[in-house]
Amino acid sequence: MPILISSFKPWRDGQRTNSSDQLLGEFLQLHGKDDHIYLLRRLPVLSDKASYTIIQVINRLKPDMVILCGQGKSRRWLKVEYQAQVKGKHIRSRIDVSSFAGLPSVRTSRYAGRFVCNATYFRVLNYLDRHRPSIHCLFVHVPEINSRYWPGITDAFAQLIARILDPYRKHLSRNVKSRITTSATHQA
Repeated sequence: MPILISSFKPWRDGQRTNSSDQLLGEFLQLHGKDDHIYLLRRLPVLSDKASYTIIQVINRLKPDMVILCGQGKSRRWLKVEYQAQVKGKHIRSRIDVSSFAGLPSVRTSRYAGRFVCNATYFRVLNYLDRHRPSIHCLFVHVPEINSRYWPGITDAFAQLIARILDPYRKHLSRNVKSRITTSATHQA
């Protein structure tokens, strides 16, 4: 079961890293590499370019699952967004987010924001619904690195990934690990 996980590059002046990308880097360090998980890191913080790149990689890899990650300002936990909304139109993820109840440092939300994260999620969900309905997708907002809530976020993300993969465990190796793609333009 191939899984694609993406992150964004920094978007503010003076920002060294985007917390979504920091999370994927720490996840890679803690869990190593595996042939089942592909990381698409440092996407441009422009929804049209980011969604285009994600869709291109989806068409090449044909993953079973896509997890989009972005920085969530003023978030205290990992926020699993189960829908995106643009101009009054809502598209929901087909992943049952109720299975994440009880995970430490993880909350679910129906509001993916008003900016790049929401627009990217909407475009990817819309594409998958129309062209690749067997592929599931989810968006995870990651707290800022400098927040007092950062410790434990990497472990919470690993637990979230494990919970997502539970139904597919028989197809995967025992350890949740990842293969890294160093930039959005690199072939995954």
